[in-house]
Amino acid sequence: MPENFRDQVREELVLTIDENNLLNEWKGQAALMLEYSIQLADAMQEEDEAKARLGMVTAKLDRSIRAEPEQFGLAKATETVVANAINGHKLYVGALEELNEARYRARVLRGAVDAIAHRKASLQGMTDLWLRQWYADPKSSEQPAELREAANGPPTQPPARRIQRRTRQRSTKE
Repeated sequence: MPENFRDQVREELVLTIDENNLLNEWKGQAALMLEYSIQLADAMQEEDEAKARLGMVTAKLDRSIRAEPEQFGLAKATETVVANAINGHKLYVGALEELNEARYRARVLRGAVDAIAHRKASLQGMTDLWLRQWYADPKSSEQPAELREAANGPPTQPPARRIQRRTRQRSTKE
């Protein structure tokens, strides 16, 4: 059962990113995270319930063994003997297996949620690269001026110089 669940999550979870369709990838990211976060919450709830059931089975067996140790093949009900009898009982073993399976499901889904978070980081990095024009031509101060101007357009003055000129023009008019 656990391997089937792991394989099922692997098949359903789409982590690949279409670099030519980043907008749609971003649109689907939140829905993907929500879906697997809800599944994780459900699995964690199942784990908590299985843990509570194991506690109840343990308590019932403890009470039964202490009340009638002879029915369980015990001469005397000491702490160690009772604990060993509980651990070997089929009800306890079944409840423990159920708890372990629930924990496994929760861990697999926690891994899926972490993978989706990593997908988001990759998506962010790819978006940043796209905004910087993915494979932009390298720019160097050693390039001839004609090539730099062709790539960047005509040179512009920094904003600080424009402000200084305007203030000088105003002061000369007065």
